Amino acid sequence: MACFSCLSGLFAAYLFKTLKKNVSEAVTIVWTTAAGIYSLVSLLLIIGVWKLVKALVYLYMCMLIVSIAVYTEILKWLWKSLAAAVFAAVVISFIFLGLALNMAKSISEKRRRINRDGSE
Repeated sequence: MACFSCLSGLFAAYLFKTLKKNVSEAVTIVWTTAAGIYSLVSLLLIIGVWKLVKALVYLYMCMLIVSIAVYTEILKWLWKSLAAAVFAAVVISFIFLGLALNMAKSISEKRRRINRDGSE
């Protein structure tokens, strides 16, 4: 999930930079930067799960709006239909949000188990 998100963020940044000719340069820079940050946060998600740092998982969850924009841009490029792209992007983003919530819960349980076993 995180690798897919990272690659999607990079590809969306490319699409935001190259395909958005009818918007101002400031808007293009903001969305390209947001997509790049989404890629970075996706990599931090991998580190968060590996090192059991729940805050990095929460950081990924906070990027929900950007993830919807990222997947909308990619799917709009593939399908040429904004309505279908937005619907699919929202579905994908909320599935990933649910997976991230499950990961945060699992990290909490695992840390609790490690602390309980280590204190005895």
